[in-house]
Amino acid sequence: IDNRIPDRAKQAISTLTDCHYRLYANPLELELAIELLRDTGQLPQNRCDLYDAILTPIFKGWGNSGQGLLGDLLIKTAYEFRRDKVEIIDPKAAGLPQKVISDLEKKKFLVKTGENYRFRHDRVRGYLAALYIRRDITLLDKIRDKQLDSNWLVIIEFAFLLLNKPDAVKELVFVVLRKNQVLAGNVVTRLEETRPDLLEGW
Repeated sequence: IDNRIPDRAKQAISTLTDCHYRLYANPLELELAIELLRDTGQLPQNRCDLYDAILTPIFKGWGNSGQGLLGDLLIKTAYEFRRDKVEIIDPKAAGLPQKVISDLEKKKFLVKTGENYRFRHDRVRGYLAALYIRRDITLLDKIRDKQLDSNWLVIIEFAFLLLNKPDAVKELVFVVLRKNQVLAGNVVTRLEETRPDLLEGW
């Protein structure tokens, strides 16, 4: 931080907490945080708030230009790519307009691979897919049991944080439990460590 944005570094460093240090131990998220701090002065303490702070202006920009449905298309595509185990994004085949690709590439969410793209990190796709699941958690009921495996852990964790209410989280836990007991146990364990408030009243 001191090297990249010295004018904001002193104040930012003085406010760092254990939550910040755990979150920004990940190089991608540290890079995203530095850019966000430089542009807005924000330094979120949790992963969900970090991605929200970066993506919300993009979604709003699309909406203000009359292209609000691009956000819906993006989160639906991210979910379907995880469901169908697609790693490489062919924009034409996926039906993603160049506007979506270029805006995400500018924010380093996408990396170009030849003529195609890939998400820079599974957490990026995970957050976008979780936004889609938040709208309808019963989507997971349509996935075959063996397909809902540990690769969904990041997505489901994000979905819990986005739902942000014990009753809604409980409902999603039971959806996952019907499909994969081990996965359900793992995500609940993570919640006990990071957001025990979402387990209150169970």
